[in-house]
Formats: sequence, structure tokens, C-alpha cells
Amino acid sequence: TDGEDNGSKIAPMEVAKEASKQGVPVFTILVGSNDQSRQPTGMVDAFSGAKIYQKVDTPVNSDLLEKIAKETKAKFYRASDQEQLSKDFQDILDSFEKSRLVDYAVAQRTELFPFFIGFGLICLILELILSQLLIRRFP
Repeated sequence: TDGEDNGSKIAPMEVAKEASKQGVPVFTILVGSNDQSRQPTGMVDAFSGAKIYQKVDTPVNSDLLEKIAKETKAKFYRASDQEQLSKDFQDILDSFEKSRLVDYAVAQRTELFPFFIGFGLICLILELILSQLLIRRFP
């Protein structure tokens, strides 16, 4: 983010304090710089057909992002290009707690179908015996 609060209903530092109470680290990444950037105007040059850009001031609020990261016991990052952003994300992922996942494909399984097959065979044999001895069919 650029660190600017663009109309949220809750102040960012209040959210950071609540996250700190809950033990949730908030890693902040500043994307951008205080320099001017080029933004498209929506117009096209009549002769070359190229888009026309205008220079716009792009303020960033790195102080707020640093305070949020410090409040939540996390780390503040500044990404100047795509490569740096990728390194920052990898650093954040490396800082997370690692845990083992259970692979259910390899976990021990207990098959239940033999019990149902056995019960079905017992019922079939019982039906054959009873139809010959006690419960006879008349044509």
C-alpha cells in the first residue's frame, strides 16, 4: 500500500492495536515513492496515436506503516520494484510458523466393507435356511 488512509471508518492505528491484542502480526509493505509518477489522462496524441500521460505527485505515508508493523511486532518492508516485492513476500512467508500437514492419502485407513458383506451373506444364508424349513412358499 502507499500508507494513506483513504476514507476508512476505523483509524489504522486502532486496527493495529486490536491486532496486537489478538496476537496477529501485520506485515506492512510500502509500494511507491514520494516522487512524481506518470498517470494516463485518457487522451491520445493526434499525430502519433500514443497515450498522453501527466505527472502526478504520489505521497506515501511510510511512518504510519512503520508504526503499524511496530505495534503488531511485525516487520516493515519497502518494495521499490517487482523483484524486491517478491523477496519481501518470501521473507514474510519464511517468518511464519511451520507445521506438518497430515497427508490423508497415505494415512492408515480401516476398510468397513467386509463387515457389510459378511452381514449380507449371513442374511442370505438365513433366508435360504428359513425358506426350506420354517417359512415355506406355496405355489
